[in-house]
Amino acid sequence: MDKTYSYLNNEIFNDKLNLALDEPGFNQKIVGRYNLKGENESSFIFNISHDAENTQSEIDIKAVLHDEAKLKILGTIILNKKSVGAKTNFNVKVLILGSKAKAIVLPKLMIDCKDIESAKHAVVIKRISNDDLYFMASRGISMEKAKKLVEEGFLSN
Repeated sequence: MDKTYSYLNNEIFNDKLNLALDEPGFNQKIVGRYNLKGENESSFIFNISHDAENTQSEIDIKAVLHDEAKLKILGTIILNKKSVGAKTNFNVKVLILGSKAKAIVLPKLMIDCKDIESAKHAVVIKRISNDDLYFMASRGISMEKAKKLVEEGFLSN
């Protein structure tokens, strides 16, 4: 069985999600794309428990923070003793465009099974490079347009 949750959000949000992958072969995917502006403070907290054999979970979240926006992502993935052959991948990328914007991302993998296939996590939080903006400006692109292009490219791929 496959299931996908998709989050596309430009507003303030405080989402909580608790999932149990309790059927053998169950595949779960969470896709989030966030573009936060102003003084928004948003959070996404989730817990995924692998409770059966050969389950899979994939978390793919990208966010762009403008102005003074703040984002907190707390994710816990549990691979318990029954999760033989399980796979999980937790990937978060945050692009900070605002001078006072902040992001906190805390991935947690709790592995209690010796026979899982894989468990991965990666978090990237970065500010836009002045070199990138300078390069675009040297090609006649305004600062605002350059930021918009970087933002669109970041969220799209």
